[in-house]
Amino acid sequence: WCLICRDGAEGDVVLYECSGCPRVMCSRCLDVPADSHDIAGCPDVLFWCLSCHTEHTKKAPAPYHGFYSGTLPPEGGKPALCSFLRLNGMFETVSCAVLATMPIVVIYFILGGSNEIVTPVPFLSHYLSHYFPNGGYV
Repeated sequence: WCLICRDGAEGDVVLYECSGCPRVMCSRCLDVPADSHDIAGCPDVLFWCLSCHTEHTKKAPAPYHGFYSGTLPPEGGKPALCSFLRLNGMFETVSCAVLATMPIVVIYFILGGSNEIVTPVPFLSHYLSHYFPNGGYV
């Protein structure tokens, strides 16, 4: 899915895979000049997504070129295209990202077939206590 529009490639849309991370950007969001499509498709030309570019140019902002010959910019790669790339969309960054390290389970219960009136919280607590003998399911 494209980093900018969060959409896949359908029809004549091309997805460019970043050589520095698993992200991709599509040809709808990345305005590659028509005379540069052949250069962008060369096997020795590497693509660097906007996220990697932003991460590596925080202290010294630089124009976004996207495609590089031979190696990526941190290793001294030179831009493969004559000019910088324009974006068709918005790119948002965050100052801090936190990933959940603990596994999360979602349990969905359907209470039915009982003539008793049972409040869900004590019932679920009793059921889950067998799976979490030390607590920690709240």
